[in-house]
Amino acid sequence: MKLLRGVLAALMVVWMAAEVQAADEPKKPAVEVGKPAPDFTLKNQEGKDVKLSELKGKKNVLIAFYPKDFTGG
Repeated sequence: MKLLRGVLAALMVVWMAAEVQAADEPKKPAVEVGKPAPDFTLKNQEGKDVKLSELKGKKNVLIAFYPKDFTGG
C-alpha cells in the first residue's frame, strides 16, 4: 500500500510539473489573422456535411463564433 501511495505521489508531481511547464510556454494560435482558414467540415441547417474547401471560389464564406451563445452568460 505504501508503494502504491509513493507511485501515485510521484505521478502527481510529474503531472503538476508538466502542467506548470506547459502554462509557461506561449501558445501559437491555430488560425492567424490574414491567413487562409484550415479546411474543415460542418453540418449545415439541413444536416448535410459542407466542407470549406468545396466552397472556395463559389461563394463568400463568413465564419462567426459566438462563444457565449446559449450559455446564459
